[in-house]
Amino acid sequence: MLITLYVFLCICITPAVFSPCSDQQERKRRQDIISKLCSLGEMRPERCKGEAENMKVQSPKISKQEEIILPVLEMSFRILSDLLMKNPSSDWKSSDLHVLQQLLGHQRQFYATCYPVASSTHAEVEKWSAFWSNLTDYLTEKSFSSCAWESSRTVILQVMRGFYISTAKSSIKIC
Repeated sequence: MLITLYVFLCICITPAVFSPCSDQQERKRRQDIISKLCSLGEMRPERCKGEAENMKVQSPKISKQEEIILPVLEMSFRILSDLLMKNPSSDWKSSDLHVLQQLLGHQRQFYATCYPVASSTHAEVEKWSAFWSNLTDYLTEKSFSSCAWESSRTVILQVMRGFYISTAKSSIKIC
């Protein structure tokens, strides 16, 4: 009886922050992902200027509709996680890359657990799918070179910042 009362009190008193589906934790992870993407290394080094200018991958606009943004977020974190697990730039700080890979893994788990979304064929989701496919094709075509990654990282950061601002309703500049 005493143990049951103790467990009940712990459940009632424990804040939602410790829940695996805490939006606060998810926003914090997204903020950390952006910060780690910034800290991986020099952004667009001079030696990569030509590569960046030739990059033709453009990201679509971010929708405000929850039924669209959730599948887009899930897909984006999944694809970015896959890309960084398989072929990261060798020029990046390995400790920051490892932390980034872990954060992305947590984000994948968050969306799989808390917002299991069926595949969507909405036109907006298709645009984002095409964006990630084009980015992956670009990196593959450039053999995942460090300059291709630096050019891509700038675009990825713009996308992640856009996701953060549109879903967190925050104008905090992260990096």
